[in-house]
Amino acid sequence: MTNTQKKIQEVQVQDPSTERQLAKLQVINYSIGEEFKYLRENNARNACYSSDNAIKYKLGLMSKQKGVIDQARPTEGSKNEGTALAQAILIYRSMEAELAELDSIHEDDQVVCEYVTGKRWTMSPSKTKKVDSAVLADADAILGDDNRIQLPKNTNE
Repeated sequence: MTNTQKKIQEVQVQDPSTERQLAKLQVINYSIGEEFKYLRENNARNACYSSDNAIKYKLGLMSKQKGVIDQARPTEGSKNEGTALAQAILIYRSMEAELAELDSIHEDDQVVCEYVTGKRWTMSPSKTKKVDSAVLADADAILGDDNRIQLPKNTNE
């Protein structure tokens, strides 16, 4: 038994049990051996990251589709036959089914990831680099250096 297998047994996690979870685990475990432990763990985390992004993308599309539905609603006195509204609703209902499947895929990815890594996957916070004080001082010097050179006016106003 490898150290990874011992570690997995020590951690109380849900065993991959569905057909999809087992298939995902098979793919991740294709690279066997202790030297590929990091690769397996990284692949499991990447699957979670990808499925999480797919959910976020689908939610964004659904939000836009709600706008389409709102625009397609007939107003008093309009000659709207309702076909555009019916089509927009049909698309949205299809998206709801897709979102449910994406949620299921993401849950399976999380189960497999936890099994492989021993930890439940969560989205890492964005790593933003703080501006160095020397860089800020340099920017201030440039911006206040010569009054003859003006900043461009914002044309979006």
